[in-house]
Amino acid sequence: MKKKKSVNCSCGNTVRRERRIINGYKIYECKRCGLLMTKLPDSYNLTESNKDYYSDDYFNNYVARESYLRKRFLMKINKIESYKKSGGNLLDVGCSTGLFLKVVRVNSKRKWRLFGIDMNQNAIDIARASVNANFYHTSLQDARFKDNFFDCITCFDVLEHDSKVNENLQVIRRILKRNGLLVIQLPNHRSMMALLCGDNWDWWSVPDHILHFSPTVLSKILEDNGFIIKRLFTWEPAREFVENVRGTIKKKVTPLMSLNRVLNKLSIVPLYFLWIILKPIEIIFKIGGLTVIYVSKP
Repeated sequence: MKKKKSVNCSCGNTVRRERRIINGYKIYECKRCGLLMTKLPDSYNLTESNKDYYSDDYFNNYVARESYLRKRFLMKINKIESYKKSGGNLLDVGCSTGLFLKVVRVNSKRKWRLFGIDMNQNAIDIARASVNANFYHTSLQDARFKDNFFDCITCFDVLEHDSKVNENLQVIRRILKRNGLLVIQLPNHRSMMALLCGDNWDWWSVPDHILHFSPTVLSKILEDNGFIIKRLFTWEPAREFVENVRGTIKKKVTPLMSLNRVLNKLSIVPLYFLWIILKPIEIIFKIGGLTVIYVSKP
């Protein structure tokens, strides 16, 4: 029988408590800082897991959603450029097929020199074929970027995939210029969406998601690594909220198949209405499904 990896938090603490078991994977909470961690077997390999999870079907689906995702990325670059008005060197960590950098290339009025890294070779191949940028098939820690090189670094839905969050942030801090901007987005396990869905919340996504953050925990980790917080907010796309909650309802009443079909149809409008009602509450209390944070290097 294979041994299980010990669960040591990025803050150095080894005292933790079990919070959930999802698809056979235990999720622990650090009693010191509150970070949640998925316990993985010794056989787990981040690179191999990435290849298995992000298959051709995943990328085909990603490409099919390009017009939908393009709108999101356009809002992101517009916000980034409200902070970085002169452009410069921009690195997208976990760039996938390069869509964000493509949006920057096509829509930005700033002069950006674009870079992207990703651990998945298929993603990099697609990116190189579609975007005029510098792409690297590597991890953040294996990349060989110069110190104080980037004006902006983006990490959209990336940091939760690797247990070495402090090490990754220290690399980012090293290669980011003074007053450079770091933008992070990742799932918020303290969200209303997660509360309503429980163990069925899509963004637990174990074992692909190794770390699970709340806005408070993420802020503390970034400050401990020498970053200054400029802005933090939470949000989630309406469609993801509705589909997540609908999927949870479906799983709860699976034995009643005819009822499932009825609920699937009848729940759409009420759930969109619920999302509208919850939106201002989520903004005030930072309980949206995704946390977005803008930080700078002093």
